[in-house]
This record gives sequence, structure tokens and C-alpha cells, in this order.
Amino acid sequence: MASRTTRRPNEFRVVELILGAVREAGLDGAEAAVHYRMVGDSLLAFVGQRAASLLFDADVRAADESSWNREYRMVDPEAFPNITGLSTELAEVTEIQIFEVRVEALITAIEQRAAELRGA
Repeated sequence: MASRTTRRPNEFRVVELILGAVREAGLDGAEAAVHYRMVGDSLLAFVGQRAASLLFDADVRAADESSWNREYRMVDPEAFPNITGLSTELAEVTEIQIFEVRVEALITAIEQRAAELRGA
């Protein structure tokens, strides 16, 4: 589903729900359509990426997930000072944090655009 338009009732329900929220926030017409697609495509990309990772062999998935605690902590600090400076924080980021920040950013973008259109 992450890369398809299913054209089924549950998809229509989700589209209707998100479009309603976008319109309630103050966007309509092309603005509402574009911002709905931004939300839908962003969330589907996140879910699709997570689903794809679950298809990997357990050993591959474990190595990918643990790389934040291994390889990212062992980089050359002169070549990668930002990674070195934040290696602990990078390793502590969770999937739910990423999801929550993404949703908040999408909501903020809609609210900001609605405010711009109102002239606020």
C-alpha cells in the first residue's frame, strides 16, 4: 500500500479523514489537496520504509539497527565532527520519536500555510 493507490473503502476513509482535518485547519482547494498529499505520502513513506526493513533477514536488520551504537560511534571525529558530537543522541532515537516528530512537522506546515493564507 505504501507505493500504491488501492482505490478501496479503507483508503477512501483515510483520505476523507485527513482531507477533513486539513480543511478544518483552514486550507481548501488546491492547497488542501497538496497538503493532504504531503501528509499521506510522508506517512506512507515512513510506514513503507519500516515494512521494508521487516522483510530483511533478522541478522541484517539487527546489524542495521545496532549500527548507531557501533559504526556511528567509531567514525573519525575530524572527518565527521557532527556525528561524533551527537553519536549518543543518534543511538537513542526511537521509531516512535521519529514518527511523532514527523507528524508534528506535517501539522505545523499545514497550520503555517493556513495562517499565511489568512494573512496572519
